[in-house]
Amino acid sequence: MKYKVKHPILVPAIPKGHRTKHLVASSIETVFDLPQQRLLVDAIPALSYRTPKAARDKGAPERTEIFATEGGFYTPAVAKDGIVSALNSVSISPMIANAAVAIIRREANAAAKREQVPKVVFARENAAPVAKEDKLSDKEMLRLPSIDKLADAAIDHAALRDNVESIRREIAAEFILVDRMICQRVAEPYYAVVNGSTHGCSLTICSDDIPSGTVAIFRLGHLDEARSFMQRFAVGPSYPDMTEGPGAHSELDDAALSVANAACVSLRAFKSHYHHEYQSKSVIDKLMLETPLEHIAAARKLDNITSARTVFGLVQEAERLVPVLEEIASFGAKSQFIRSDWRDAKQSPLELIVDLWNNQSIDIDIAPIASARGPR
Repeated sequence: MKYKVKHPILVPAIPKGHRTKHLVASSIETVFDLPQQRLLVDAIPALSYRTPKAARDKGAPERTEIFATEGGFYTPAVAKDGIVSALNSVSISPMIANAAVAIIRREANAAAKREQVPKVVFARENAAPVAKEDKLSDKEMLRLPSIDKLADAAIDHAALRDNVESIRREIAAEFILVDRMICQRVAEPYYAVVNGSTHGCSLTICSDDIPSGTVAIFRLGHLDEARSFMQRFAVGPSYPDMTEGPGAHSELDDAALSVANAACVSLRAFKSHYHHEYQSKSVIDKLMLETPLEHIAAARKLDNITSARTVFGLVQEAERLVPVLEEIASFGAKSQFIRSDWRDAKQSPLELIVDLWNNQSIDIDIAPIASARGPR
């Protein structure tokens, strides 16, 4: 289905009053043709859960649905009056335009960091110059001076066509039509078992950042395992209203991610135990004279592996981290490596995480054996 949208674009051109080519931020009108998918055929239900109250108050439906497609995961887009219909161009056009704004901001930031590229030129609707793209609000980005105000001879038309096609491709990957619903791409979901100091243990659906207090991570398709882990970890856990569908499948290395997260959490807990700004002498004495040497050695091992790396960047180091976590688990539930809100658990969280790693199921695809006689 096609939608005509006015949106920003960066075009190589020679602005008025200049002699050399720049990347000029302008507005242009483009026709976007969004891919169409069929529910239960191309878009398979993967996950359904009760929508958080804050989102329901803004018009979101009672339940959030996530569909698995060949191109990734998508969820129905929502406006003030609920899920957006494919026929509601009044709501769809602003969504596409705002997505184009994000693309242009990303492109402008990347161009500004590259060497030997034309200067990026931004202007407000009245053509007043702006130093950087972050000086313009999203609404102002949608009101950039029209590309028609640039002299036709000053525009690099080949580059303009390439830029328009690039934005079309990105928008087509960002939005799809599932039957009569417009759906927007979401990052791959996963489950986090979170033990917060005030709210107790909970099971949370995440996509990007790992929540503070996360004990373990489970990939889509492993909802039962996540709930079982909560039962072992916490007393009387509450199960949120989540339901997996036939599209609930993920290749996320959740066991390795749980190990990486536990390593980072354990090292932060150890360090924070000795970070007392106004008790420096007593803290140093405690570290030097009371802390067992094997604890300090374990902290150094963790620091050597995790230094300056994110949790997601440590997934490949899981095999090196597991023996260190096993050693730390042997120190007991009250060691400096254990977060205070983990100490009341039914079982040592590090032991549980090591168990997750050691007890991973291995999926083996066995191809059918061809008949020795061949086809009849």
